Amino acid sequence: MTEGNNFSEWTEHLKAAEPVAAQLLLKNDTIGLRDIFIRNHNFFMVFDKKGHLEGYETDLKRAVKLAENSLARKKEPDTAQLRLIIRIMGITLIAFFIVLLVWRWRTRQQFRREQQQRRLRELELTAIRSQMNPHFLFNSLNSVQNLIQQDQPQEAHQYLADFAGLIRKVLKNSEKEEVSLAEEIETVGQYLNLEKLRFDFSFTIAIDPTLDAQNTMVPSMLLQPFAENAVIHGLQNKPENRELKIEAFGVGNGIRITLEDNGIGREEARKISTGKNGKGSKLMKERLEILQKRQGEKYSLEITDIHENGNTGTRVEIFIPEER
Repeated sequence: MTEGNNFSEWTEHLKAAEPVAAQLLLKNDTIGLRDIFIRNHNFFMVFDKKGHLEGYETDLKRAVKLAENSLARKKEPDTAQLRLIIRIMGITLIAFFIVLLVWRWRTRQQFRREQQQRRLRELELTAIRSQMNPHFLFNSLNSVQNLIQQDQPQEAHQYLADFAGLIRKVLKNSEKEEVSLAEEIETVGQYLNLEKLRFDFSFTIAIDPTLDAQNTMVPSMLLQPFAENAVIHGLQNKPENRELKIEAFGVGNGIRITLEDNGIGREEARKISTGKNGKGSKLMKERLEILQKRQGEKYSLEITDIHENGNTGTRVEIFIPEER
């Protein structure tokens, strides 16, 4: 060890000494080496791993103990850093739960949409079967046969043309979820023309001239189930003056379609009918409800009995919202 206040002399001394151990420079204005070694030649200076002086010891065991205490001393946690870590972990956890909830919500929404789509397809296929059920096909062909037997070839030709046109439209529209109002009106008109020959009733179809029927979209096969109910359950059992009116007009943010017959009414029809009554209208109501949930638009279907001035009948009102 060297002692002095001349740094350059000290460095020159180190070069000459060629030391093999690490050098430590202790600057101390209050104690000198002579004071340290005056009593005992065994003197230990204990430093930590970073070179900070831990203390002096003249006994080896105590010096080792001091060094061990230096190594065993734990660093006190940084409170600010700890808070930052906790905050980051909390934000990460919250973000994870939010992502999980959003993912579950989107998965459920997708599953619900797929279910609604499947149910819509089932209802559309049911509507097709309703329009092309074996009884209707058989009765239509039987009507053509009767016209031929009565030597009415023109009427038979017209009937076959309407029949073929209806079948073609049904098959074509079965691939679509929506069709134009003009197409739907034409389809129900062809259907009523076929049934008119069997049951002898009159019908009128009126469309508001302010409506653009070619570009106004409605669910496909919308009107036929209600027209069929009016003819089969309402007008068929009435002896005379059978009438059916179909009207379409614009109201507010959509269109309203009404079908009104002067038949015997639903209550009397239930008493007479032995089969299922109004199944097609129930399926159509379910269709409209699914469309309303899926598109967020308000569809509505109202069926009311008419009792006015001794007259009976049924009125069906369908509201279709305007497309956005």
